[in-house]
Amino acid sequence: MGTGYPPNSDASFDSQSYDEKHSIKAKADGDGNVQFALMPFVAGRQKGATTVKGIGMNCSPSIKFEWGH
Repeated sequence: MGTGYPPNSDASFDSQSYDEKHSIKAKADGDGNVQFALMPFVAGRQKGATTVKGIGMNCSPSIKFEWGH
């Protein structure tokens, strides 16, 4: 998901798709890279948008993407 985090640090993100909200906990590797998997789909919906935002960080990384058909 990103680079430039302090090496071996904890990273927290909030995701939202429609009214479903989830917290994501990740850990940066020794090079400051963070990666995690996310399933954006919402039961009963064929398409939508998901927003993922970093929380409790010195910067404010976020991404919004469309999913479905």
